[in-house]
Amino acid sequence: MPNTSTRRTPTVGQTAEISRTVGNNDIPLFTEISGDRNPLHYDQASRFGKIVVQCGITSAILDAVVAENSPAWALCF
Repeated sequence: MPNTSTRRTPTVGQTAEISRTVGNNDIPLFTEISGDRNPLHYDQASRFGKIVVQCGITSAILDAVVAENSPAWALCF
């Protein structure tokens, strides 16, 4: 459990960010755990002109921003 003396309250306008590159193995690995086998995730010639990363991957990156880079986690304790 986090030390309560280090908790910070989020303020209006405060930001947090994280950058991750989705690698060649990330989509197949996520497919294995999620079962999401939509062809958009594998077809370079999709209607978008490239592979579309599964929503679960982008959601996990968003979760990491909150969990690792934001004081918002303190609100949970």
